[in-house]
Amino acid sequence: MNQPLRQPEPPRFDCRVQVIDKWLENLPRASVGKTAELLYQALQSIHQQSLKPADRFGTLEKLRGTTDYVTVNMCKHFGGLAYPLPAKIMMIASACQSMNDYMAKGYTQVFHELQKQNFLFVDRKMLVTTVHRAITYLQRSLLITYQIYAAYHHHYWEQLHELYHYAEIHNVHHQSIGDPYLTNRKKSTIEDEYLRAVLLFMAEPYHLRPGEIDLVNQYIENWYELTRIETVRSKQDLEKPGLLVIEMNHDQPPQYTGNFVVSSEPEYCRIVNTEKLLEQVDKELHKLIEEQQGHHRPIINKSINVGLLQRVLESWSHSKRRRYPRQQMFSKVNVTVGLHNTHMQLMYEQYINDTAQYKSTQTGFKKPKYETIEIKGVNSEQTDVWSRVYAWAANNTNNLPDPIPNEQENILEYRVKQDNWTLLNESANGFALMSVEKHANKIQVGEIVSIQRPNEKNREVGIVRWLKAYSNTGVEVGCMYIAPSAIPVGIMTEDNHSSDIVVNRGLLLPLMPVLNRPESLITFSRHYKVNDIISVNQPGKENFSIKLTKHVADNDTISQFFFVRLEHQLPIDNLGESSAEIDLSRYKDVWRNI
Repeated sequence: MNQPLRQPEPPRFDCRVQVIDKWLENLPRASVGKTAELLYQALQSIHQQSLKPADRFGTLEKLRGTTDYVTVNMCKHFGGLAYPLPAKIMMIASACQSMNDYMAKGYTQVFHELQKQNFLFVDRKMLVTTVHRAITYLQRSLLITYQIYAAYHHHYWEQLHELYHYAEIHNVHHQSIGDPYLTNRKKSTIEDEYLRAVLLFMAEPYHLRPGEIDLVNQYIENWYELTRIETVRSKQDLEKPGLLVIEMNHDQPPQYTGNFVVSSEPEYCRIVNTEKLLEQVDKELHKLIEEQQGHHRPIINKSINVGLLQRVLESWSHSKRRRYPRQQMFSKVNVTVGLHNTHMQLMYEQYINDTAQYKSTQTGFKKPKYETIEIKGVNSEQTDVWSRVYAWAANNTNNLPDPIPNEQENILEYRVKQDNWTLLNESANGFALMSVEKHANKIQVGEIVSIQRPNEKNREVGIVRWLKAYSNTGVEVGCMYIAPSAIPVGIMTEDNHSSDIVVNRGLLLPLMPVLNRPESLITFSRHYKVNDIISVNQPGKENFSIKLTKHVADNDTISQFFFVRLEHQLPIDNLGESSAEIDLSRYKDVWRNI
């Protein structure tokens, strides 16, 4: 009977000091891939070997520089990319995370060996450094989990709590440990690294866009010293709502009282005091806002911007509340992702509907029912549907010419590819979607989405608030409603240099008197500014001009503006409460939750 061939095992890594130094000198650092492969094999071999605590600790310390060099370069491949990541990129992320996991496991092994010894006779410096390093690499592994929007499944929090609790019991959690691989400082304590993991989780990383997670993680390094971990004397200390509580004996992240029932005894509970942190972040937020005054467009800050800082502050201050109850659903919906795709699909449907109405008036036939179907050719390099549709958009539908031969067949080629998702639940303010299929459309936090329910004509428009992946292809997203429908428009401005007319896509959100919301315009980020006068092309109607009066929000993907129609504009003295001034604060609160 033929036996399957076994893969040759990598050579056993020699952990002697002189051999390690020579191995590090001979690494092909010009090739990050080859260096990463050799390092991974070395870490795997070290993990399988039975070593003395001092030998394992010394080996891991020598490999830290190479590990940092490799993982930083590997993170460049997937940091800031929108979901879903290509299979190759996911493999890079998985390999990078495995290296951090092996480093964390190695230091944890050393910790457990030293833990068995008498604390009075143990090498205290090695022990404290070991705990510090283990927490550092666990936090880095968690960071990668957030970056790829994966649901963490390892016992990260159980290990983090165990390590910090031990350091706290032996009063070494405030001892500074040198770390040359920190971004903004040279030393940190065990409590600092533990708080970095806590604060990053409480910043709601699944609500952040690609790239923002890294920014928040870097800035936490400047802020965690403003946070304190306090002990709990009695259960009465935990009765106040809104306290950030850690249960050391549970494999759970920190949670706010009022959202869960504290089941642990007070001796295993800790309260995270963020009062000074919130004061400092609030000061920095107001400073950034003052710097923006006088600028029409949002400042593009490579470090951190007002919108991101505001969202982090709201997350840490626990100021977000669910306003409406959710209703469980389980229905299929068609979804478009992105302002571009949503605009294209709405234009296509508008064209089909108007053409059908024209035909019915000419032949007496009833208007056919609209039904979604799977199509192909979405990446066709033929003429964009944008140019075809706007050839008739400015004309009245009553003057449509007779359809050209095969026009119905041709227009299908330009239709946007839609995805089939499952609507899990919804409320008056938002909805949750889930998909287990692999989608071509990229999706990220802050992106426009539209959903079309079965047998419904309108497309409901929302914005992605959070995203979490559960498998190689499955993903769940939470969205906020912004309008029950939208009108695709062309936004026309004159190029100052060439005097050519520039047309961009946009969505016109209708007036909603019940919610006291005026008309608004959704555009791509930073294309326009307040007081710009632009011409709007709405299919089937004459062009009209508007003046942008209020910049409601900008999340680096889209912008929203309130406006007034110039042809209906009243004299300034008689404006009164214009459509752009209707309860702006109420609408702004909704945008803040993105």
